[in-house]
Amino acid sequence: MWQFEHSLTTTAKAETIWELYRNITTWTTWDKGIVSASLEGPFVQGTRGLLQPEGQDPLPFELTEVNPLHGFSDITDIPGAGIQVQFTHLLEESNGTTKVTHQVKITGPNAEQLGPKFGAHMVEGIPHTMKGLTTLALEKEQTQMNKQVEKSRRYWIGVVSASHVARGVEGGFAQLCHGKAAPLKRMQAGDWLIYYSPRTDMQNGEPLQAFTAIGQVQDDYVYKFRMSDSFIPFRRNIRYTSCKETKISSLLEQLSFTRGVSNWGYRFRFGHFEISEQDFRVIANAMLDSAEGKAHELRIQ
Repeated sequence: MWQFEHSLTTTAKAETIWELYRNITTWTTWDKGIVSASLEGPFVQGTRGLLQPEGQDPLPFELTEVNPLHGFSDITDIPGAGIQVQFTHLLEESNGTTKVTHQVKITGPNAEQLGPKFGAHMVEGIPHTMKGLTTLALEKEQTQMNKQVEKSRRYWIGVVSASHVARGVEGGFAQLCHGKAAPLKRMQAGDWLIYYSPRTDMQNGEPLQAFTAIGQVQDDYVYKFRMSDSFIPFRRNIRYTSCKETKISSLLEQLSFTRGVSNWGYRFRFGHFEISEQDFRVIANAMLDSAEGKAHELRIQ
């Protein structure tokens, strides 16, 4: 008998890796030594299939053991060689990580003679195959996480004079409703914030009625910032992107919260309110119209 074993530890979940095992159509993605793989039935003990290694003819194999979320084994006869190749794949979760082990055993009357020859490329290839497997699992988990974030993402309007918006953009922060913490805490990391400025300045400013900045909440940290001994407002970190000032008058009939509303300005008196993704898209597209590439960056098109 000839045998070889290799293990590695990953932060990918055993469930994710198991799905890559179970879905045989993914095998050629994470194992570059395989040209094609197919099963004649479900991924259960006793099911037969065909596996074509690179540079070889298709070989029949059989699933000899299937233990969902923990591992599986299969065996392949090498025609005319007098050997059988058995692969075992094991998963073991512990403390937020998964230990992945791949074992190969070559048995049969000619195993001692032919095992080292057949196994030489496996010694080199199995570690690369396992790296491909765990990398793909992590990519799938990241994709799923991104989808969940996208699904839970919310969109907001903050009402601040243009001069104060400019300070926030320069400093990379948001400050709303005269420094209150509550509106900032309503937002979560990944949310989008668009500033609407009724006037150019809070005191004696000229009427503006325009959207003046757009940015994304960077983290979940709401903090105090001492502007003076008598004024210590709350702030949040915002990643702003370049945009153009956009008058709301050009969008009144496109936004659900202003369309057909004679006193549309009333809602802005709250200082901070949530809007729909569609309304966000309308405003953002208008603000980013002359900022090449930014619309794609924000994933709003």
